[in-house]
Amino acid sequence: MIAGRDWRRRRLAGWGVAAAVLAGPGFGAAQPPTAPSEPAAATPVAEGLTAQPCAAGSSGRSDVELAFARASVADGPIDPAVLKPFAEGAAERARAEALRRRTDWPDLCRYRAQNQALEAAGGARVVFLGDSITELWQAADPALFTAGVVDRGVSGQTSGQALLRFYDDVVALHPKVVHLLIGTNDIAGNNGPSRPEDLQNNIRAMVELARANNIQIVLASITPAAAFSWRPAVRPAGPIAAMNRWLSGLAAREGLIYVDYASVLAGPDGGMRDGLSRDGVHPLIRGYALMKPLALEAIAKALRAAR
Repeated sequence: MIAGRDWRRRRLAGWGVAAAVLAGPGFGAAQPPTAPSEPAAATPVAEGLTAQPCAAGSSGRSDVELAFARASVADGPIDPAVLKPFAEGAAERARAEALRRRTDWPDLCRYRAQNQALEAAGGARVVFLGDSITELWQAADPALFTAGVVDRGVSGQTSGQALLRFYDDVVALHPKVVHLLIGTNDIAGNNGPSRPEDLQNNIRAMVELARANNIQIVLASITPAAAFSWRPAVRPAGPIAAMNRWLSGLAAREGLIYVDYASVLAGPDGGMRDGLSRDGVHPLIRGYALMKPLALEAIAKALRAAR
């Protein structure tokens, strides 16, 4: 059971942060309802080793969530016609989240059906792996995710969860390149406190997994933020800058391709520049537009190295 206060922080740290706190002009931040103590009793849950571990509805996002994602990254205020059904579904999403955290903490089911279809069709050329910054990128720029480029972001995830997904969501798709952008939620402490070394070790493990499977790595800087609305006690600008120095150094030592998004997104305080984000964490379309040429250049280098 997740206590109400902690549940509120975790929900805002997941898909909900992509918008519950992305309040545009005229909108107040949506308040989650009281957390349910248990998932709905009628939800069937597999036990132990099974060929079908994924609960119904655990793969993909609903039409309401997708509409909200598109609205949350768009420039300008969020349309109330989009916000209303998303807010009304908060209790059901809370029940689904409670069930998922109990039965599928890494969210292996999130892309399982899509991965199976993609494997059957020959796999992917490039995989973007990460958290909400990656997941919302597809909503902001769907044209980027074509021609064998796929998005495997999951909102709210830490590097440990991404590491557990790495084989299913990256290696099994046989891409030439993986674009790895992760760390915001480790710094926020979404799954509890951890050492900087824990985040670094998870990234090292993913680098080693990629190399063992002949996958070129694009290592991305953590995008800037001066505050987290769902973790007000955390001051992330300094830890993000320190981790980006470490990432840049790792790339230099290991011969990886490093892409520095902070160079085009960060303001003088180390946070996101004004006008590029609703909440100071998640880029708007105009923010992703600044990131895109850097991503394409880095991926092109990695694809040349993969030949």
